[in-house]
Parts: sequence; C-alpha cells; structure tokens
Amino acid sequence: MPVADGMLNGTKVKVLRDSGCSCVVVRRGLLENQGDMKKMTVVLADGRATQADTGQAYLNCPYYEGHVSVLQMESPLYDVILGNIDGAKCPGIKVEETIPDEEGKSTYQNVVDLREKIEKTVELAHQNLRMSSARYKTHFHKKAKQRTFQRGDKVLLLLPSLHNKLQLKWQGPYEVIEKTGPNVYQVDTGATQKSYHANLLKKYYDRAAELKEIGILQCAVASIIDEDEGEELCHDAPQSKLEMPSLAQTETIKDVVISDNLSQREQEELNSLLVEYKDVLTDVPGRTNSYTYDIRLTSSTPIRRNPYPTPQATRATLNEEVRNMLNAGIIEPSDSPYCSPSVIVKKRDGGNRYCVDFRLLNNLTVFDAEPMPRLDDLFQQIGTESKFVSNIDLSKGYWQIPLSEQSKPMTAFATDLGLMQFRVMPFGLQCAPAAFSRLMRKVLHGLDNVKNYIDDIIIHHASWEEHIKGLKNVLSRLRQAGLTARPTKCLLAFPEVEFLGHRIGDGRLAPTNGKVEAIKTAKHPENKKQLRSFLGSASFYRRYVPNFAAIVSPLTDATRKGSPNRVIWEEPQRRTFKKI
Repeated sequence: MPVADGMLNGTKVKVLRDSGCSCVVVRRGLLENQGDMKKMTVVLADGRATQADTGQAYLNCPYYEGHVSVLQMESPLYDVILGNIDGAKCPGIKVEETIPDEEGKSTYQNVVDLREKIEKTVELAHQNLRMSSARYKTHFHKKAKQRTFQRGDKVLLLLPSLHNKLQLKWQGPYEVIEKTGPNVYQVDTGATQKSYHANLLKKYYDRAAELKEIGILQCAVASIIDEDEGEELCHDAPQSKLEMPSLAQTETIKDVVISDNLSQREQEELNSLLVEYKDVLTDVPGRTNSYTYDIRLTSSTPIRRNPYPTPQATRATLNEEVRNMLNAGIIEPSDSPYCSPSVIVKKRDGGNRYCVDFRLLNNLTVFDAEPMPRLDDLFQQIGTESKFVSNIDLSKGYWQIPLSEQSKPMTAFATDLGLMQFRVMPFGLQCAPAAFSRLMRKVLHGLDNVKNYIDDIIIHHASWEEHIKGLKNVLSRLRQAGLTARPTKCLLAFPEVEFLGHRIGDGRLAPTNGKVEAIKTAKHPENKKQLRSFLGSASFYRRYVPNFAAIVSPLTDATRKGSPNRVIWEEPQRRTFKKI
C-alpha cells in the first residue's frame, strides 16, 4: 500500500492510502482538543469493535486535500490512514475524460435510456437461463439411476478428493435429511446441508454394526515414510508430528542463554533469579493444575483405523520410545474402542520421528473458536522502546496439559506393546493450539509487557529494573501453573531476539538473516508447485516490501489455473524474480 508525506493541520505526517478502509484514521495526539468529541463504534479489519473519538482536520497530501472528518485511535500503523472517502485519489489510476453526451440528449435522458437497456438485457438473460436450466435438467434426469433413499439412510457421496480436485471418490457416510425433488436429496455432510442428485449417491451399509465385539485385531503399528511424505500425510493436521522429548532432565539453568551486554550487577541479579526458579527451568515437561483439555466430538461412534505394518529393523527403537513415554506418565494402557495408526517419519538427518495420525478423529472434533494471537498485533505491541527482550519457550507445551478422563480413550493408538492412550494433550489434535492459547491467556493475565504465541513467551521492557521484575513475575506464574520452560531455548535480557521468523527489539522489527539469505539464493522454480512454495516464503516478509502484491503479480499470474505446469520464464518473470 502506498505511503506519502503530507500535512495535517500544519503538522508533517506519514499518510497511508488504504483502499480497504472506509474512513480516515489519525494517531491520537495529532489533533488539538476540540471540546466534547463524540465517540463512534468502528469495526476493525479483524472483526473486533472498538470506540474511537471523532474530530475535524485539514489534510493536504498527494491523495486528498481539504477538510475531512477523522477517527482518533491510539496506535495506527501510520500517522494518518486515508480510506475510501469522497474525493480520495487512488495511486496509479488515471481519470479518463468524460465522453460528451449525444447532441440533443440531456445527461438525464442518457441515464434513463441506459437503465432501460440494462433491464431488458437482464430479463432476456434470465429467460435464456431458465430455458437452458430446464433443458439440462430434462437430459440429466433421463440418465438418472433408480435409487430411492429414506430419511435417516446413510449414503456415500461422489465428491472430488482432497489432494486432486479432478479425481472423484466415494466419501462418507452421510445422513439423508429429506427428498427435495425428483432424484434430488438433501444430505447432511456434517459441516453443511446440501442437495445432491441421485447419480452422486450410493447407499452405505455399516458392517461395523454386524460385529458382536469391538476390539483391536492387530497391533503391528507403524511404517516408515520420508519426512516430505509425512507433510502430505498430515495435510489436515499441520502439527500432527509427535516428536519424543527428553523424559529425564538433561538441561539445567546453566543452559539458559544470557546476553553478554549485561553489567556485572545485572548478571548477578539474573543468575540469582534463575537459581530461585531452577525447578521451572527444565527440559522435562511439567503438568499444569490450571486447565484440563476435553475433546468434544460430533459423533459417539468410535474411530478406528487399521495399523500400519512395522519394519523389523525399527521395532526395538519404537518399543523403547513407547516404554519411555509409559514410564514418564505420558501414556497408559487402554481398552478403548478407538484406535489411530502410528507412523515413523524418517528425518533428513537420518533420525526417526514418532507420529500418530489423528486425521479421522479431527474430522469429528467440534471446532474451538478460541482466538489465536495475531502476529501483526503482537509485533506492534512489543514497540520500539524496548531495550531488554527475553524469549521463554515452554518444554513440549502440549504435553503439560492433562486430558479429561472421558477424552483419554479417544486418543488411543496401537503399539507392539498393546493399545495405549494419552494422559496428556498430544500433538496433532485439531483444537490443541486453541486449548493451549486459552491456558496461556489465563496464566499470563494481568502481566504488562508480556506477550505469547502458543508456547513462546516474550517479555520486553525499557529499563532493567522493570525487566528483572517482569521475568520474576512470569517464572512465578509458570511455577504456580505447574509449567516448565526449556533452558536451551530461553534467551534472556537481549537487546533483540529472533521470534517467529523475525528479529524484534533494539527499536526495530526486521527479518532473520538466515531466511533472507535462503530467499536470495533460491533457484528458479521449474513448476507451479515450486513457484507457489517460493512465493509463500517470500510473502512471509511482505510487510517489509511496499506494494508486494503488485511487484510479484507476474509470478502469481504464472500460478493461475490454465497456466502451463512448467513455468515459462519470460522477461517480466525473470525481472520480478531478481527483484524479489
């Protein structure tokens, strides 16, 4: 979005021309007191509603000049945000000259004639559409198969597959709600209720209902796949990889990373604080007493999936990991009718990562609407006056939340040692991030200059006295909640730290050098998949590039539907790639 210099009541300001805004927003303090200012309720871009003071100002900038009504807010991105108001200019759009009216016709008559033409054209289009729809419907019903369904019947739907929209497969089962027309039935798919033609339906027969006993017939549990294939496996659950943590303490307060810029007195105060809270700083996951996670499902029918076969070469390692989790109280034996399969993902460094595939369970999980922290708001709230910034990362945060008794059987998975179930919230559950955010909101409530994103906590202050007090408050809250932080991932009292792919602190917000270097040294993508991956990496830092969307448009056009799968590198694409 374009930014320009301007004047607001004689004061120099930075003006952002935002085509997505519908008003003019100014930073509070730029306007003198105008008496009793009225308040107005405004809706922000993220859907939140807030109160803002109104006022009048004279704005002079390349996009607008004149008196304008404004809303005063505490901390907008720029001094003035100019939205779509009458008279505001759009950058890069030229106003074409008006074509003179036909001789002898007034402007009013031209408008009336144009309106009549449009109404006649719309009516003609609707007539043709009704005729075409009736013709298509007649021909389609001729080929309809004689299938009759009753209310409550379970059916399968012929729908596009998840990974390839051109490939159809039978999905379900879903429940028939009612018959809405000849060969047309309304079906409840869980998320929505839609009408489908009988050609797309097939009756479903539940074989599980014929079984007299429900049990697990096989416990050969895991197959080895490459890490890249594992990402595809976990398409519906971005965090479905369950990596084994250290179950015996191997890290202490000596492993905490402390800034070298501190004075002798400051280092002594910080070391004394670490000794006081050494029970909190450990790589062994704690167990909170402030929150219990409860899995809520839309169906009471148990979810079962056949286990994957296990290679003999990895069974010993896999069984050892299961025993470690069992001894640490992470899992326990189970007699649950639920069963999710396990896989071992082979990492790029040659090691193995143990995973549980909860995709079927996630499909039936009731969505948790707990709001997640917005990165833009978080970076803005940290501010530019923080001289001391600390980052505290919890030890396997999800495993520090216990599961409710009724939720434990839902997490059951098969092993060579029998059926096991989790006692704590496992990685891979759809609502795990929302549940953990709810816990952290409760633990850190009321602490100033303390922000978090999932299990990463940022403490920032302008003075050392405030910062050491803030660190003590956070560690005290973690101790009260029964949570622990991993020492090697705790960075304390630095002028700036890396946080979620950005360098924050020391009065600035900047991208990390490693990711920038990776973008700079990237090779030319050969196909659309590689190009989308490159654009995704580059757009992560779009906040630092003005008019990013306009700059990369030649490359985004190459990823559109209908473009060849192999990228054709012409001069506009090469120039854009080099510019990025």
